[in-house]
Amino acid sequence: MLATSVRRHASSRSHLRVLLADGGEVVLRPLGREETDVLQTVFDGLSPRSREHRYLVPMPRLTGRARRSLMDIDGHRHVAWVALLDGRPVAICRYVRTGPDSAEVAFEVVDAAQGRGIASALLDAVVA
Repeated sequence: MLATSVRRHASSRSHLRVLLADGGEVVLRPLGREETDVLQTVFDGLSPRSREHRYLVPMPRLTGRARRSLMDIDGHRHVAWVALLDGRPVAICRYVRTGPDSAEVAFEVVDAAQGRGIASALLDAVVA
């Protein structure tokens, strides 16, 4: 893992501060069902190529159906966490259970923040 330090954020048991290998710090926390603005901010920070890698098809915009599906978070079957860099959403990691012992995992990291270990830190938080 690229993150070198993880500690609980003082204001919430579910907020984590993660020190990245490059010296930067992100705050990780669960994504709420109503936070469509966070989803949109991260989506807007993805290049067309990154969107296609994430969604496996060209995705110039989030449709209402896609937005509803991505925000159908229940904390058990569908879990999602967001990474905040300087208070701004820069990444989302989620899993959706596909069976009793299996799940699909997906990441979205805005292009400007890729390569810093944020996805690795999010994966640790999501699976914990």
